[in-house]
Amino acid sequence: MIAYSYIRFSSVEQRKGDSYRRQLEASEKYAQEHGLTLDTSFKLHDLGRSAFDKANVTKGKLGAFLRAIEDGRVPKGAYLLVESLDRLSRAQVLDALTQFTAILTAGVSIVTLSDRQVYSHESVSDNPMQLMVSILIMVRAHEESLTKSDRVGKAWQRKLDEGLKNHKLVTKAVPKWMRVVDGKIELIPERADVIRRIFTMVKNGLSQDTIVRTLNAEMSGWNKAGEWHPSYIQKLTMNHATYGAFETGGKISEGYFPAVISKEEFDYVRSLRSKRRTRGDVGAPGIKRGHGVTNLFSGLVYCGYCGARMQIATNFSKKHNRTDRYLICYGARIGKTDCEIIRWNYRDIEGAFLLQVPYVDLGTVFGGRKSEKLEHLESERAKLLGVLEGAEKKIENLYAAIEEEPLPGLVKRLKDAEAAKIELEKNLALISAELTIERVSGDTGRSRMKMLLMLFKAMKQETDELQLRTIREGQRWFRESGHRVK
Repeated sequence: MIAYSYIRFSSVEQRKGDSYRRQLEASEKYAQEHGLTLDTSFKLHDLGRSAFDKANVTKGKLGAFLRAIEDGRVPKGAYLLVESLDRLSRAQVLDALTQFTAILTAGVSIVTLSDRQVYSHESVSDNPMQLMVSILIMVRAHEESLTKSDRVGKAWQRKLDEGLKNHKLVTKAVPKWMRVVDGKIELIPERADVIRRIFTMVKNGLSQDTIVRTLNAEMSGWNKAGEWHPSYIQKLTMNHATYGAFETGGKISEGYFPAVISKEEFDYVRSLRSKRRTRGDVGAPGIKRGHGVTNLFSGLVYCGYCGARMQIATNFSKKHNRTDRYLICYGARIGKTDCEIIRWNYRDIEGAFLLQVPYVDLGTVFGGRKSEKLEHLESERAKLLGVLEGAEKKIENLYAAIEEEPLPGLVKRLKDAEAAKIELEKNLALISAELTIERVSGDTGRSRMKMLLMLFKAMKQETDELQLRTIREGQRWFRESGHRVK
């Protein structure tokens, strides 16, 4: 049987200790004693990620493992080896329990190496006390983390209050336009001037893109790449440190840093940004992502001229009261390449892509293999292509007949023929996807192809939410496959 070893600790400092070695050796020893094969393909190591705020799920490898379970890439009967249940979660008990039971329900057993307990769907069902014990462990883990978080938060606030009162340095981590000299924070004059200039440009109505292109043409950015980016301009204009305030845990403490601008100027610029963020739709400034698929090609499409990635840009039309989306070269947008800013209408590109996907033989990307079902699917696809070709010819003939004499009967026949063609195209999409799955070699490839099959099946549904969810799955499949489009 296959086993997966999950190793986690929350503090980066624990790298220097014995935690990693201890957890790894315990997993290897258990696997050897019980005849299990340790799978290393997932590399389930969340080093320096907290289970209290669920970062190991939302940002870490445990979250990727849970998605792999959902996708069927982790076989039933597998084992997940952890030092203790609190390595998986220190979140609130209901959240931790939901995660725990989801793993067991999927047919994956959890082994806690510290006490050699094996939790499975069968064992918990047969012995409810085992579930009760696991819940008590989850409650204790959360309370421990909650107490520690509260204690650390209060200690930090006391240190900050003391620093503000006595003008003492609290942390050497300061914004990039400041430096620490002899235990005191001071402004870097030339960088402070840049901050003031950025705020002035925003007040004058210049867009982030214009500001970025101007700065990139005149000076290097403050990051490792030496580039200015729109996202950094946005962060700067929302950073309370610009007027001297220290922000921690949602609390603003004024007077800690040397101020570059006044609070009145900061508030004015912030109000300007708020006004600009109140219009538009999905993908527009101020609209939260997640209510729709903002960009199906995120991280996949690159400029054919300079190789820079393509990015979604928005333009609000007062005339039509809507926000249009475009794909543009990011290198051109920030002024770091010789490309011109050419806008490609996103809706047109997305529509053309989804229209053509059913006809692409994606199986050739992964290498073909024969199966018992393959010949039947190929035959069915060939038949559908023939029927579709006949339907297209019928529609052409009906159009020609209507041009000569637009009789009501002919118009109705044309509508019926076009509806039949749409249904044929949907069926062809499904057959093509199933055929591709049969051509793919290896279980991993098959499961990835099944994600794309979900996309095609969604095209046959009328529920928008289902379509959005399955399109996201298709997008994730493309990302994991490492495809780039130019």
